[in-house]
Amino acid sequence: MNTGQLLSTFVEYFEERGHRRILGSTLLPPPGDPVLFTTSGMHPLTPYLEGRPHPLGSRLVNVQRCLRTVPQDLVRHTLDHFRQDMPPGDVLRHLIEEEQRFRRLLERGRQVLARPRFRGLLTEEDLHYLHDTHGLPRDLVTTLRKE
Repeated sequence: MNTGQLLSTFVEYFEERGHRRILGSTLLPPPGDPVLFTTSGMHPLTPYLEGRPHPLGSRLVNVQRCLRTVPQDLVRHTLDHFRQDMPPGDVLRHLIEEEQRFRRLLERGRQVLARPRFRGLLTEEDLHYLHDTHGLPRDLVTTLRKE
């Protein structure tokens, strides 16, 4: 099972139990938000956790990207936990590989969004398709369409 299949299985599990799927939010919070980055997957839902009603109800599911900022020794401990064979010097190589994967995602996103189907107004169904099939989150689609 790859990452995409794992995430789909997770979301589908909750959808089958009555939850409504919402898209993840951008890593950069909206203007006026006191945080610099989304450091918690729950952060975009804060207004609803504080009691405001969400337009789709109270049973929601999504996969939210977040940026974790932690001390270097904790990063080393985490890497040890997940990858026993990864020496500290390999961290940079992994970061470079992640950047290359992101560049490929941007290029793939540009190619997909150039298709006639995606030139007009995008529906929620289109956004879910772009996210689930091509790994393009809503904020990236919005950014790429502005280019």
